[in-house]
Amino acid sequence: MPFRRRVSIFVIGIEIFRAILVKDKVQQSNYLKQIYRFALRALIPAVLIFASLPADAQFYYGIRQDFGKNRVQFNDFDWVFLRFEAFDVYFYRGNEALAQNVARLTHKNLPQIENYLDAPLDERIQILVFNNLSDLKQSNVNSSEEDDYNTGGVTRISGRRLFVYFDGNYAHLEETLRMGLSEVVLSNLIYGSFTQSITNSALLNLPAWYMEGLISFVGDEWNSEVDVQVRDGFFSKKYKRINTLTQLDARYAGHSFWYFVKETYGEKVIRNIVYMSVVNRDIESGFVYILGKDMEAMTKDWKQFYKDRYGFTDDQDFEDDSALIKGRKNHEITEVELSKDGRYIAYVDRRFSRYKVYIYDRQEDKKKRIYKGGYRIAQNTDYSYPLLAWHPNGEMLSIFTEEKGITQFSIYNLESDELVTKPFYRFDKIVSLEYSPDGKQFLFSAVKDGQSDIYVYTILNTKITPITRDIYDDIDPTFFANGKRIAWSSNRPSDSILPDDQRFIRTNDLDLFATDNRDLGQDSIKVWQMTKTKGVDERGLQELIPGILSFTSDRNGIRRQNLVKIDSAIAYVDTTTHYDYFFSEYEFSSKPSSIVDVDMAPAEGLRASVYLQDKRYRVYVEEYPDPRKLGLAPLQVESRSIAEAGAARDSGATGSEAARPIQEYYGSVPRQYLDVNILNYKFYEEAKPEEPRPTENEEGLKQVPLLPASLAETEAKAEDEFEIPPTRNYFLSFFQDNFTVRFDNMFDNPQYQPFTGFVSGDILNQGFNMNFKVGVMDLMHDYRIIAGLRTTFQPLPGTSLTPNAEFVIGVADFKNRWDKFYTYTRRSQVQFLALNNFRRLINNEFNYKVVFPFNPVSGIRMSVGYRMDENIRLASDFNNLDEPITYTDYAIARTSYVYDNSRKIGLNLYAGLRYKLFAEYYRNLTKSESGLWTTGIDARHYTIIHRNMIWANRLAAGTSFGPEKLIHIMGGVDNEFSPRLDQSTPIATENNYIFQTLVTNMRGFFQNVRNGNSFAVLNSELRWPFVSYLANRPIRNDFLNNLMVIGFTDIGTAWNGPDPWDPENAINTRTVPLGSGGTIVLDAQKNPIVVGTGFGLRSRLFGYYVRADWAWGIEDGVVLPSIFYVSLSTDF
Repeated sequence: MPFRRRVSIFVIGIEIFRAILVKDKVQQSNYLKQIYRFALRALIPAVLIFASLPADAQFYYGIRQDFGKNRVQFNDFDWVFLRFEAFDVYFYRGNEALAQNVARLTHKNLPQIENYLDAPLDERIQILVFNNLSDLKQSNVNSSEEDDYNTGGVTRISGRRLFVYFDGNYAHLEETLRMGLSEVVLSNLIYGSFTQSITNSALLNLPAWYMEGLISFVGDEWNSEVDVQVRDGFFSKKYKRINTLTQLDARYAGHSFWYFVKETYGEKVIRNIVYMSVVNRDIESGFVYILGKDMEAMTKDWKQFYKDRYGFTDDQDFEDDSALIKGRKNHEITEVELSKDGRYIAYVDRRFSRYKVYIYDRQEDKKKRIYKGGYRIAQNTDYSYPLLAWHPNGEMLSIFTEEKGITQFSIYNLESDELVTKPFYRFDKIVSLEYSPDGKQFLFSAVKDGQSDIYVYTILNTKITPITRDIYDDIDPTFFANGKRIAWSSNRPSDSILPDDQRFIRTNDLDLFATDNRDLGQDSIKVWQMTKTKGVDERGLQELIPGILSFTSDRNGIRRQNLVKIDSAIAYVDTTTHYDYFFSEYEFSSKPSSIVDVDMAPAEGLRASVYLQDKRYRVYVEEYPDPRKLGLAPLQVESRSIAEAGAARDSGATGSEAARPIQEYYGSVPRQYLDVNILNYKFYEEAKPEEPRPTENEEGLKQVPLLPASLAETEAKAEDEFEIPPTRNYFLSFFQDNFTVRFDNMFDNPQYQPFTGFVSGDILNQGFNMNFKVGVMDLMHDYRIIAGLRTTFQPLPGTSLTPNAEFVIGVADFKNRWDKFYTYTRRSQVQFLALNNFRRLINNEFNYKVVFPFNPVSGIRMSVGYRMDENIRLASDFNNLDEPITYTDYAIARTSYVYDNSRKIGLNLYAGLRYKLFAEYYRNLTKSESGLWTTGIDARHYTIIHRNMIWANRLAAGTSFGPEKLIHIMGGVDNEFSPRLDQSTPIATENNYIFQTLVTNMRGFFQNVRNGNSFAVLNSELRWPFVSYLANRPIRNDFLNNLMVIGFTDIGTAWNGPDPWDPENAINTRTVPLGSGGTIVLDAQKNPIVVGTGFGLRSRLFGYYVRADWAWGIEDGVVLPSIFYVSLSTDF
């Protein structure tokens, strides 16, 4: 929400409250009229602008307003699958190789995770494979849904579906897959069978740090990304109170906790801790039974473990003013790129999925935003885009982004300040980008058909030349030797391309490789392997000086900058000169914390590096020394030839000999292999039947792999035994989605209630009831079917066992971009008129709704429907027997615009903005003079005050007009137990009301404190979950963990006529009967605006979110006695 609009709402609220306190009635009335006119100018035009835009039935319970984000679909996927013994792998045609590798990784990891957690699965798992994150974003799988208004009664069915996507790195894919498998196994362990899940859904609610942290830990015990976040979490004291952490912060803190448990007590205790926590439905009992320590002691030991690991103290503060660029708190800085002359720094500033590209001018000490995109939501954030690269002339910056499922290539001209964008087809994803020294080509890594490879793009003729074509990861390529050679990172097991039956995926190593950038169009290229470091990722290559390349390495779980030096020596000479190549690795930076990103300007000797420190990403620019003058010593590991290393491994050597690390720098290949050209080989796919023509210096030489084939075969042997079954077509199939048995006081279907001439609590309020609901959905979440029944179980003799009941059945179709909903509802209500005198109201409604998303946060919703109301006077004597049954038919059209960029940070705790603008039309098909129009707004803004303390504000307003009208009944709270009605408030019966609805929250008053065809209400709440906010250790009790105290103020009114002070407003008159049969109408002149203020408590109890409020109403400047409310609902 723009700042100016927020200020307007805040000012209006404050001024109204001040006006209420003015004692002079005339002055107060004039003051409030001025505020009202200001509000009309500032706020109401927005409602009128969108009145003609496309809504659901606006049965005006505030908690029943549906918001929610969107999945925007651009492509249609043709799904097929592979069936294995314990799992199925679903994929769409074109990524068979990726799906097969996911199957291999699942076959490898699923038994490990089941054994690790001692929780074998008894049902088949479905794994959905996407080519990239963009395709996943379009899918309905795991799409976010609006939180239910009542948290209780929903049985969580143990999930068997998970999804993965490929970002060009199989290590990331395996980590994501392990996390997904861990979540499935844990879900089965926690919620178990259907009968177990009914109990556990209500009584077992594990905190985010416990579950998300354990899932992340099982996915990958430790890596440099985790190290960056955990180090800063402890250093910045973010982890001081673990209960307040949400989303990624909770995940990393929990990850560090489980890593501490594993390092301190061994990994075998983890399964026992989880099991005891589930059995006792208490997280603390697991630690007490297994380790003999409660959560207070465990938390203390956890913090001490990382104090010792990182070497900091509680009173240590971060003081460093040397950062050139300091990011905002909770923002990320990525993709730092130095221009060739070092003057400009381009970087990406990101907040969730919203990103901005800046260029910082070091000479002018100014920054400029040149590009922005994405949305400020926390769902499916793609951290790999945008990609940045400077052209060597230093005047143009290239930007790769992804929009609407298509890769976009933009060039920003620094001098003309122009940005040109065009689509970049043929690839599923671009992974990295770099220009050649002469600027005539750019080198990039890209994903196509489920594999990442290296390509050279010639700018002049737009020719794309592939360098690699196989299933191994090939990423972060760079030019060196003045553009004559190319180096990159890869997880291939050797510098040879193996036949299909010898291929396997290595996911724990990224080593460095190089080749010539000459004659790339030939059938073979020269390749050599520069490093082979087990369990270490080496990436981010860049040439510093001839013969020395820099890269980053995550040795020991900390990412630092290292160097690789290329040396050569003459091996021997025959018809040509043969060389031995040596690759030596050196440590170039030794800071204790992991580097986030780094870029160099070698011509100027400058280095730009990014670190996360004290909750902020900081960019440091410094001159780096000439590595040749530092006298660096190679890393202290033994050097052995490749053949010797392989022989030692194959021989089954044990003890110190086998424990020695693989070499970090190589001697030459043994001389027995030098009778062949070791720098030339063929890609398997590109091989031709005939032998290639020998080059001038390579006459008669054969091509062989650097590694002996036996070694590659040995490593691939286990994978070769895994058989891939034939592909099957996917046919629509449904699975149980949820099952609900819930008690509350709400209607199930939001719709307006018939108005029968007076305000009736029997019509406005359903009363305490039970709701049964069951839902099923298909595997792809494209279709959903729900059926529900709600009843009070209060039979009316001679009429019905369930006269107050509601039935609903609905079908949702999310297959394409236009979402479609088909709904039928039937509601029956009994209105008490007098002793043994009842009226039964039955309505049947059919609705067809469509939703069109503009983007992930906004969309338009339209629906048409038919409603039939049946009014039956239940005959209790002969006088009522002749009263006919009346039927009324309505045609309905609704439309709304919904915006939602809010994110959930806790139970009933949000941040961000969401609002709905709506309009409706009802037409009585049995009358000529008919027509009811309604329009309104509901806007909610949530601000984080500190940690998980939230200030929530809501503005709602609406009006009805036309020959027929809707009466808004204001007062009370939603989903209230035993609501009470104020019968003293007059009703303007001449307004021809046909429907009625309840307007809340207006605490401090009963229902019907104000009524009319128009209303406005402002709610403001300060939400403070004080127990989790103040506690220094994890809280074992879910009720205490979610216990929240709130302070609130409600300001509102409902009126007839043009404004609340209009003489037509029924509340301004009072009719007094005369003894002679006449009446006197008195001018009451009541203040139309009422205020309620007070405090409340909220928490989750037996799965239900329970609210208790104590409120004092202020009417006509008088503070009324307090009213106590108990209700079930979240948000307002």
